[in-house]
Amino acid sequence: MLLPLIVLLFSQCKTDSGWTEAQKDKLRKGCTDGLAGTVEKNSAVKYCDCVVEQAMKKYKSSAEMDKNGTEEEGKKMGTACISELLPPGPKASSEETTPAPIGWTEEAKNKFKDNCVQNTIKSGHAQQAANNYCSCVLVKLMAKYKTSEEADKYGTEEDGKQMGEECLSELDK
Repeated sequence: MLLPLIVLLFSQCKTDSGWTEAQKDKLRKGCTDGLAGTVEKNSAVKYCDCVVEQAMKKYKSSAEMDKNGTEEEGKKMGTACISELLPPGPKASSEETTPAPIGWTEEAKNKFKDNCVQNTIKSGHAQQAANNYCSCVLVKLMAKYKTSEEADKYGTEEDGKQMGEECLSELDK
């Protein structure tokens, strides 16, 4: 879902000297506009801020990103920032030894993604395609349901189909 957006944003930077505020703002705006309606606004802003930071670390200028940016690099940046879209995980206090899970635990996210990737590969898709697809579906699930338990309890087959179709459409772009 988000990864093709990052690649698209590479082509929007045309300046030859460093990163100006206008270039960073343009990259950030393109990113947040691309996420509009799919995740909460504050999560989108955090994610896009992270993408801008990743781009600035990787490339000395927006022109360098435009010239040398690849789809693979865009995917890496998107993956590095995906945690910004996720609800916060459990926070342990000094008084609690096993806090109740808040949001999606790493275990739940990994379990979903591992199962999804295995099933997607079994259906004839390549590993990278399966990873991209399952990451997209996981982000959509986490945006709709606050916990994996909530997704298990209230998620419907129709939800799954819709999210899967949206991800296939977004990844095909």
